[in-house]
Amino acid sequence: MCARGYADDPSLDGRVWEAMHVAHALSRSGEFDVVHSHLDWLPLAFADHCRAPLLTTVHGFSGMGILPAYGTTSPPCTTASIWTLSPSTRWAAGG
Repeated sequence: MCARGYADDPSLDGRVWEAMHVAHALSRSGEFDVVHSHLDWLPLAFADHCRAPLLTTVHGFSGMGILPAYGTTSPPCTTASIWTLSPSTRWAAGG
C-alpha cells in the first residue's frame, strides 16, 4: 500500500495510510478464509464490511477510549490479546 514506511517520512500521515490499508484488505476479504489484523481498533470500525471472519490481535492496549470499537463488533469477529483488555471485551487467550 505505502511505498515507504510512514514512520520514516514525516510527510505521510500514518492514520491515513492505516485506513487505506484496512479498506484495501476488507475489499479483498472475500478471497480469504480469515482476515487477521494487528491494527488495534481501526478494522473493527469496518468489521461489517468484512466478508470473512475477522481476527484482531491486540499487541498493546492503547487505552480505555478504544473499547467502544470492540463493543460494536459481532461474530464472526474475534479478538485475541496478549494483554488483558476489559472484562466486557470478548477475547480469546492464547496458550
